[in-house]
Amino acid sequence: MLSIMIVLGCAMTPVAQSFLSNPVSRFLGNISFSLYLVHLLVICSLSSALFLAMLNLLPFAATVTIVAIATLLASIAGAWAFQLIVERWMLAPIKRVIAAAVKRTVVVISASTRWPFAPRRPQS
Repeated sequence: MLSIMIVLGCAMTPVAQSFLSNPVSRFLGNISFSLYLVHLLVICSLSSALFLAMLNLLPFAATVTIVAIATLLASIAGAWAFQLIVERWMLAPIKRVIAAAVKRTVVVISASTRWPFAPRRPQS
């Protein structure tokens, strides 16, 4: 019930609509799945190595802040690159080929199949 109220509140509130339709929100929406796929790799590799390298050089709070900012930037950059390479350059042509094949299949099936409840033609 609460989730329905949140979605309706966002859909009906002009402030939420303008926030969700600004360029930054749209960009994050476009890379969201890629970000989901990439962020754990960045955390387990870059962030861990950077934290261990900086732990004895700076105070703990400064180390955590720098690592958090680097993780955020690297995750967004990696997600953008993944989305650009995989979804735009590789999957877009594949989706077009599949859509064309499905369209041809539907046309062939509908032209050659007699539906069970179709009216029968009188035989002469």
